[in-house]
Amino acid sequence: QEGRRMAFMPILTGEFQRYSDEDLWNNLAEFLGTNSDFGRALKRTKMIDNVLPTSILSENDTYSKAQKILEFTQQNFRFNGKEGIFTEEGIPNLLKTRLGNSAEINLLLTMLFRKAGLKAYPVLVPDISDEIVTTWPSIDNLQHVISTVEFGGKYYFYDASNPILKVNELPEVYFNRIGLMLDDKKPVFIRIDYPQKSTQSTIVHAKISKDGQLTGTFKEEKTNLLATFADDKYFKNKYEFFKDYVNKLPVGIDEPNVQKTGNTFTYNFSFDEKYVNVGKKGEIEIKPLLFLVEDYFNYSQQKGIRQSPVRFESAQDLKKVVRIEFPSNYRIQNLPKPFKVRTSDSEISYLYELSSQANVLEAKVTMSVA
Repeated sequence: QEGRRMAFMPILTGEFQRYSDEDLWNNLAEFLGTNSDFGRALKRTKMIDNVLPTSILSENDTYSKAQKILEFTQQNFRFNGKEGIFTEEGIPNLLKTRLGNSAEINLLLTMLFRKAGLKAYPVLVPDISDEIVTTWPSIDNLQHVISTVEFGGKYYFYDASNPILKVNELPEVYFNRIGLMLDDKKPVFIRIDYPQKSTQSTIVHAKISKDGQLTGTFKEEKTNLLATFADDKYFKNKYEFFKDYVNKLPVGIDEPNVQKTGNTFTYNFSFDEKYVNVGKKGEIEIKPLLFLVEDYFNYSQQKGIRQSPVRFESAQDLKKVVRIEFPSNYRIQNLPKPFKVRTSDSEISYLYELSSQANVLEAKVTMSVA
């Protein structure tokens, strides 16, 4: 038995991986497929005969059809806040009340995809390490259910429990994990990745007066997956979104201005604070990145020995630029050399550099995750 257990571990290469132990994984898939709160619920298709409007069913472009079905489900059914892989009140109740848990909503989404002629499957997602999920089949290891549709041999992921998410936009915890896809024949391990690179640009313009008053503007722009996470947080609770800045930053700020355009999420604000200490001889001591080097927004360096691997949701390019204008009678001298770090596999690179012109100091940090 021990030898068979060791054979469970798949090689994590390619788009998806197939299980190794036929008996155990097939038993798990069979249990899910015949469970009245999962697989049998998927097969009760008669109750959704008249759910989708003709305008969606007649759509010729299959990718566009899938997006319209997702939007239809998001607009007509609400998430009750309960996660899980099994239905609770059942899909008939969801159709009646328009309210259900994540399993009910995303199993219904899978059913509607299939009703429209798409190759759709439920995908079970863990909250724990991929190694445990792929080496030992257990219902307890699987906490969420989403839907996937196959287009031309590629899998696209959908979650209708959140009303703002689009194709391949999922909650943060789902990405870079291995899900268990049930395709009617056998269970398949499938890697849940975001296909595009995300970016984040943070720009701070600051000015220091002779008496140490700090004024300026903060602007942050995020794209793709990082924009989705920010938009999701803002959509769920605007007060909490603003509170992150108002309560955590050591400067007085205005209420952030927020804009969401396409795949870009931007927010900016002005700040004004007696933040800088001016010595008796006029000396000024500051941190070149100002408040961005504190423990705010996860910009601080790792403290101590990391006990678990770093997990990035997608490939991303991050840039932070802080420009500080000192009083006109100040000049900047003796800047340190740039600091560069790159991992041995070149997957992650980091650069910190300082430059100056007259009385203006610029600090720039860039990080790239392949």
